[in-house]
Amino acid sequence: MEKRLKIAFIHPDLCIGGAERLIIDTAIDMQNMGHKVVIFTSRYSNDYCFKNLQYVNINIREYGGKLPLNVKGRLRAPCTILRMTYISIALLLSKYSPDIVFCDIVPHILPLIRFFSKSKIIYYCHYPDSLMTPVRNIFYNIYRYPIDKLELFGLKFSDKILVNSKFTANAFRDTFPGLAVTVLYPSIDLSRFTLSVDYTEQKSYSNFYSELIILSLNRFDPNKNLEMLLYTLSELKHCVEPSVFNRVHLIIAGAFDKKLSECLFILNKLKYLSINLGLKDKVEFQISLSDKACINLLQRSSCLLYTSLNEHFGIGIIEAMAAGKPVVAVNKGGPLEIITSQKTGFLCDPNPKAFALAVAEILSNPDKADIIGKAGQKKVAETFSRERFGKKLKGIIKSL
Repeated sequence: MEKRLKIAFIHPDLCIGGAERLIIDTAIDMQNMGHKVVIFTSRYSNDYCFKNLQYVNINIREYGGKLPLNVKGRLRAPCTILRMTYISIALLLSKYSPDIVFCDIVPHILPLIRFFSKSKIIYYCHYPDSLMTPVRNIFYNIYRYPIDKLELFGLKFSDKILVNSKFTANAFRDTFPGLAVTVLYPSIDLSRFTLSVDYTEQKSYSNFYSELIILSLNRFDPNKNLEMLLYTLSELKHCVEPSVFNRVHLIIAGAFDKKLSECLFILNKLKYLSINLGLKDKVEFQISLSDKACINLLQRSSCLLYTSLNEHFGIGIIEAMAAGKPVVAVNKGGPLEIITSQKTGFLCDPNPKAFALAVAEILSNPDKADIIGKAGQKKVAETFSRERFGKKLKGIIKSL
C-alpha cells in the first residue's frame, strides 16, 4: 500500500479562473488517491468559487482575507506576495506539517517554506510572472526589478517545477535558464459534459433557443481581448447571408469579480461597444454563471470563440471541445497544442475578419462542424482527461 501523504496547497484566492480550476482539481485528485489535503488561501466564498468545491470534503483554511488585493488599483504584485507570505506563515505556525507543499502563482514565498519546514515543494507555473507585466517607464522597471529577481530566487527552492503547456515551458526556459520543468497539462472531468440541457437554467437568454448562438466563456479580464468578439460579430454580417445573420446571437459569459475594478471596466466597455457597433440587440452578457448553466450554454451553442492573444493554455478551449463544439481560437500560444486547425477546431490570425470567416464556415456547414466537434471530443478524451492527469501526477509525487 502506498504511503498516505499530507499535502498542503497554498493559493492566494480561490475564485473562478483557470489557475483556480487546476488547484481545485489537483487537490481533489490527490485526496482521491488517499492523501490528506488542506488548502490554505486568503479568500474563499461559496458565492464565488467552483461549485465542485462545495460538494467535496476538502479542508479549506482562510488567512489574511483582510489584507488588500491592491492599493488604489496599483501594487497588485506586492499585495499578492504579502498575502501569500501571510498564508505561508499561517501554514508554518499551524499543527499541520505537510509532506508536500503545492504552490502556484507566487514562487517568491518558497524560500520561507524551505527554511522553516522539511516539506517537499511542487511549484506549478501557469506563466512566468515577469513576462506578464507590461513594458512601461523606467520607474516601473525599477519597481519590478526586485519582484522579478525574487521570482527567480524563489523558483530555485522548488523540488519540482511543473508548467501547463509546452508553450509555457519554452517561455520558462528562456526566462530562467538552467531550471528544469515538466509539462503537466490541466485536465477536465469529461462526465460533466454529458449532462442533458436543463432549460430551467436559462433565464434572460431563453429567447435565443431558436437562434444560432456564438459563445464566449472567459473571465472579464483586460488580457482576454474580448472586444474582438464584437468586432467579429460586426464583420460576420458581411460573411453570411442576411437570413443567417438575423438568427445569430453572441453570448459573452464569464467570471466576474466585484472586488476587481477592471472587471466592471471591461463589462461596461463591451456594453458601450456593442451599442456603438449597432449590435446591442444581438449580444447578451452573463456573469458568474453556475457550472451547469455554462455547460448548458456550450451544448446549445454553435461554436466557442476564444480571443485571448497570449493564452498560455486555455482550459475553456478543452471544455468546449469536450462538449463537442468547434472552437475558433488565436493561432499562437497554448491553443496550438490543443487544436489542429480544420480538424479539431479553427486556428486563426487574431483579427475579426479571420474569426468571422471561421464562424461563417461553421454556420454554413453544420455537417463539417459536427465532424470537427466529435474529433475535438476524442482529442480531449485522449489527452486532457482527469485519468491521464491523475496518472502523471501520481508518478510526479512518487519521484520526489
